[in-house]
Parts: sequence; structure tokens; C-alpha cells
Amino acid sequence: MIAYSLNVRNEPHFPFADWIVDGSKTIETRRSANLDRLIGRRIKIVRTGQGKAQVIGEVTITGSKRYPSKASFQADYHQHLVKSGSKFDFDGSKVGYLLTHPKRYEHPLDAPSPKGIVYTKH
Repeated sequence: MIAYSLNVRNEPHFPFADWIVDGSKTIETRRSANLDRLIGRRIKIVRTGQGKAQVIGEVTITGSKRYPSKASFQADYHQHLVKSGSKFDFDGSKVGYLLTHPKRYEHPLDAPSPKGIVYTKH
């Protein structure tokens, strides 16, 4: 049983949550190391930012890496897919979480209210 879920916000033209469960986005970036305790765990991906929050699949977080500069962040673009100008672009420091074994659910599930929650334990 998967005990954790992670909110991933889609932006217009940048469906980050969908890219994760489809396997094209293999690094999820955050402003701080707030997901470190999820390393080694299988988690549910909750898509937010487009209508009602839904659990759309799952992934395993296998490690992390620090991005101390914009150049280091841009070097991994092909893995995190965050373009310049995105709300999630480099802003002084970033942590990237390595994602493996993605699985998209055939039918999305309604998620509990995601207001203010980065991740939650069930």
C-alpha cells in the first residue's frame, strides 16, 4: 500500500504531473529539501492546477540532487522539463528528486483537498 501522495501542479502548456506518470519528467524540482524523507518510497502523484485535484498515478523517488546555480539547473532540463519563465524556474537554489518506475492510472481518482499540502501521509 502506498502511504504518501505528492501534489504536482500543472501549468498551461506544461502538464508536469502528467509528464511524471508518463515517464518523460524524471526529476521533480522543489525550492527546498522538503521531500527528502520520501526518498526510497513509492508515492501517488496528485495533479493540481487544472480543475479538481486528482490522483493520476504513482512513481518511486530514488534520490536527490542539489542545483546551486542556474547553469546546473538548465543542464538537467531534459529531465525536469522546467522552462525559463515557468513559475517553477530556478530562483536561487533548487533540489531535484529522481523519479523512477512511473505508472499512470487508467482512471484518475479524486484527491482530498490539496490546499497548502506539498505531500501527505495516508
